[in-house]
Amino acid sequence: MVKTGHTRLTHTYLLSRETQTECISCQCPLTVKGILLECTDLSDVRQKYFSVSSILFDLFDNVDVCNIVTFLNRLILTIDCNVVI
Repeated sequence: MVKTGHTRLTHTYLLSRETQTECISCQCPLTVKGILLECTDLSDVRQKYFSVSSILFDLFDNVDVCNIVTFLNRLILTIDCNVVI
């Protein structure tokens, strides 16, 4: 399986010819790597589920996928409920 790092959330702007979406928390470009590894505002939540270097390969190679999915579900629930993490 090839992991491209493309998602609807992070790459819709390319198809809609809009400017790249920014992370609400840190105002950096919204990317898969940013969400999973780099956003400083998500670091406390991230630490509850996994801790790896800043390389996506390390995340997917060393962390149980259930922990990654649980982290993402927590973020989605937080966004849907308009609750600050």
